[in-house]
Amino acid sequence: MLPYKVDSVGTTAVWEAAVKAGTVEQAVMVSSLGTEQVKFPAALLNLFWGILVWKRQAEVALAKSGLPYTIVRPGGLEAAGDDYGDTHNVVFGAANEFGGGTVSRMQIADVVAEALTNPDVAANKVVEVIAKDDAPARPIKELFAQVPEYRV
Repeated sequence: MLPYKVDSVGTTAVWEAAVKAGTVEQAVMVSSLGTEQVKFPAALLNLFWGILVWKRQAEVALAKSGLPYTIVRPGGLEAAGDDYGDTHNVVFGAANEFGGGTVSRMQIADVVAEALTNPDVAANKVVEVIAKDDAPARPIKELFAQVPEYRV
């Protein structure tokens, strides 16, 4: 299946269904670095059927849907061992802050869980997430609080 059908059409249909249901209190989308402002190395994803373009369309659809939302833009996901979080702490940036970096899948899962359980600090934000070995360990809720709300 082409990325357009999954990352744009399919994801946008999810947001439309959520609005129609009227019961969604917080929508969270895991997207990618580089969707809005293409930077290297994230830009390499566009070499494969314009993936970042299609993800951006779904981000815009969510932001304009009227649903409270959080868009999580992770850096490159760590290889299968998923132990990156053992030695690297999560760092948040506002939209378009990072062009690259690595983060663990488990770290992203923790970010998504925090966005869903604490929408008071996560709603209507785009957060770019990477992990660094020299970053101090900070609660995810605190990291969300430092990122401003985002409007399309």
